[in-house]
Amino acid sequence: MFLRAARDIGLMEYVVVRLAAVTGMRRSELVALRRRHIRFDEAEITIEIGEIAIPGVHRSRRVETDTKTGHGGTLGLDAQTLSALAELFAEQDGLAAECGETVGSDGYILSSEVGCARGLHPDTLTNLATRLSKTLPHGVKIRLKDLRTYVGSAPMDLGAAAVMGASLRLTAFSCP
Repeated sequence: MFLRAARDIGLMEYVVVRLAAVTGMRRSELVALRRRHIRFDEAEITIEIGEIAIPGVHRSRRVETDTKTGHGGTLGLDAQTLSALAELFAEQDGLAAECGETVGSDGYILSSEVGCARGLHPDTLTNLATRLSKTLPHGVKIRLKDLRTYVGSAPMDLGAAAVMGASLRLTAFSCP
């Protein structure tokens, strides 16, 4: 239900929710994902680092950090997630080409910039879950980390696990 709502809002929102639901990745790991971390032929995603925000005077500064466990890993991806990622990459590549740019293998997967040189802020993903909770009946609250808990503690049935979607309004792509 909410995964479908995320898709209705936008492709990137759908990818955020799908990756969180399918992999159980932390928000710091999600925002640090680069294109080189996806291996379509092997249906795998590699988690190497996280990215956190350090509040500053004018803007928060983002820095790379180790994953919470101190080491990365490789996770399998299902066909629907791979398809969504391929569609997102094609959309990002098309916009970049229109603007005379390209997206390289180091481009962020979750980015609202042409060329994907900078990823989303970690708080953007937290805000996503907060906004989603407002769409749930009877005041049910879902946090992004609840998806991690589900993936880690229940058998993964994509139809049942995809309980979350998005109402995140990401900055629209536009040429600089």
